[in-house]
Amino acid sequence: MDLPKLGYLLSSVARWRTGEGNTRPDVQILNAVLTFGEWPGVPELVGVATQPTLLPDGSIGIPEGYEGSFLPVAFPAFEGTPAEAMTELRSLLTEFSFNSEADRAVALCAILTAVSRPNYKAAPAFIVTANEAGTGKGYLCELVSLFACPEVEPIPWPSRREERMKTLHAALLDGRQVLFLDNLKTGSGLDDEVLCTAISEGKVSGRVLGSSTMQNASARVLVVGNGNNVAPQGDMIRRSLVCELVSPGGTVRRVFKDDPVERVRRERGRWVGVALCALQGVRAEVGPFASFGPWSSAVLSVVVGAGLPDPVGRVAAAVEDDDERIVLGLLLHAWHGKFGLEPVTVKDIWTTVRGTSDPLRHLLGELAGRGEDIDGYALGCWLRSNAGRVVEGLKLLKVGTSYKGTTWAVVPAHR
Repeated sequence: MDLPKLGYLLSSVARWRTGEGNTRPDVQILNAVLTFGEWPGVPELVGVATQPTLLPDGSIGIPEGYEGSFLPVAFPAFEGTPAEAMTELRSLLTEFSFNSEADRAVALCAILTAVSRPNYKAAPAFIVTANEAGTGKGYLCELVSLFACPEVEPIPWPSRREERMKTLHAALLDGRQVLFLDNLKTGSGLDDEVLCTAISEGKVSGRVLGSSTMQNASARVLVVGNGNNVAPQGDMIRRSLVCELVSPGGTVRRVFKDDPVERVRRERGRWVGVALCALQGVRAEVGPFASFGPWSSAVLSVVVGAGLPDPVGRVAAAVEDDDERIVLGLLLHAWHGKFGLEPVTVKDIWTTVRGTSDPLRHLLGELAGRGEDIDGYALGCWLRSNAGRVVEGLKLLKVGTSYKGTTWAVVPAHR
């Protein structure tokens, strides 16, 4: 929030006076309000609820930390059973060509997450992929998003990390309920550390545009994305569920005769009620997915309880197949074997192993080789993008700086 907007809001709830009469809020007070951030004794306002959700006690209402801004009558309760509600939700997906029933399960998980996202500090992202255009990837993301809010605008995901940070923080400060990352490309920064933090921690701290003020923004939002042949990488593998669509054949662009998006848009309040009823269905015994324990108990268990396969098992396989993770593991062990816990720079490392047959030299050459030398800038970027990732009990940390450059160390995961 910027100063003019805060000044307007404070002026609308209080009359400001000086000895000379009515006035505007003092700029120093506005800056103090923005800077202070937390106010002891004042409950944190996480966000504004624009629709009801299923609360942990099984009732329908407004989650803790949210201010309601909707008419309850606009969201009528579904009068059928949870099983019947799940059948209705599945009817919205009949024209999509899922690669497997596990992919259908991911789509249903996304819908149920959309209507209950404020309940969980952390919930996974949902990535819709296909091997070609025209399969309905964006259409499915739009359908899912309608269960969270009436209108959603896709967010272009920048290629540069600095721009991604600004885009994400600005969208969250704007109060969006959905982060819709449309038309993602391979290598488009889907493993961005800030996005990973937003998904797993439920908030992001960033600089307010046009100001030096740092401000926290709630990240209790639905994250959906789509792209051809796109897949999460790095730490996003453990923070995402992937839904794969296949081409039905015979058409250049998929046409949905039943138009499920229009069906939901036309009676959105009713469909939110259907999804909330489905969330009250039979819960199967499922293990927690990564750090998403409460989400797993509330959403994943219901989808599995409805007879669909658990899609989380594929995540472990994806982690094992993550080439970058494999390379990082080899690098961490070779580095730790050579330098122990000693902080070193890229220049120190290359000076030590250059011209030798050390495995560390070959790994560095594969990552940033440039003839008989290495590209220090490229290697530095790779190290920054993998800092903090834990592989086989080790992780890479940025320690500080010296006259030679940034210093790095490989340390045990618990440090």
